Amino acid sequence: MEDDIKRLGELLRGNEALSAAMADLVARSTDVDLEYFYEEIDRSNYSLEDWASALVAFDRWIEGQGKVERPFCAMVGYLHCCTLTTADSVGVPSLEVVLDQSLKNYGFESI
Repeated sequence: MEDDIKRLGELLRGNEALSAAMADLVARSTDVDLEYFYEEIDRSNYSLEDWASALVAFDRWIEGQGKVERPFCAMVGYLHCCTLTTADSVGVPSLEVVLDQSLKNYGFESI
């Protein structure tokens, strides 16, 4: 797992705060599958930085719900669903904004 976290940090080079936040999230999460995470990024119109920022925001939202558990793959899956709600023909909105709206409208039942 340490090698995976190191690789993620290298991919997020230049944004030390985001890299550290992601490393912390991955270390505290259950069912971490970074290959699944990278595959979902590749299938979307969003960058690694967009996804990482959204996951960190998701982590803060879960913390605000008073939960300790971090089901990483379920969080990635939820973000994937968020990416499907954006139209390709218009400007792609911030993934964090889409996540925030989805959490307000639907919540997150995996915790």
